[in-house]
Amino acid sequence: MIVRYDGDRELMDCEALSVALGLRSPATIRKHCTPARTDPATGRQLFDVELAVSALRDIKSRAPHRRRRI
Repeated sequence: MIVRYDGDRELMDCEALSVALGLRSPATIRKHCTPARTDPATGRQLFDVELAVSALRDIKSRAPHRRRRI
């Protein structure tokens, strides 16, 4: 997981952002958020946390899976 600070912006890769936002999958973050830049050391996409929160605000999260009783 990568967390970087660029001036007043907080940038995270999708795994770190998934943990920070709680219950948002990295796939959902990749689908709905635009990367702000690429980490030069690893080549991973970094997302602006503030913009990601705005983009995901109206995206509903799925209900947890429930086991069927037999």
